[in-house]
Amino acid sequence: MSVADMKTIETQVDELVETFRDLMIQVFDKEPEIFEGRNTKLGWHTECHAASEELELQIEVLIERVEGKLHDGEFRWDD
Repeated sequence: MSVADMKTIETQVDELVETFRDLMIQVFDKEPEIFEGRNTKLGWHTECHAASEELELQIEVLIERVEGKLHDGEFRWDD
């Protein structure tokens, strides 16, 4: 894959991770009652950022795994 292609994928992953993080952060404001006695707003934000970092890492691992399989011919369709 070219460097330009990788940059495109990285940009898309970044956007996905940011969207996930932002939506998860909003949950606290939309439904604060589900956090009562379990978490604070600051705690939830911290967890959302950590979860987003994990999501990004897992997506990158998955992309590498699937790309490897593709290069190894695992998706070849021989008629």
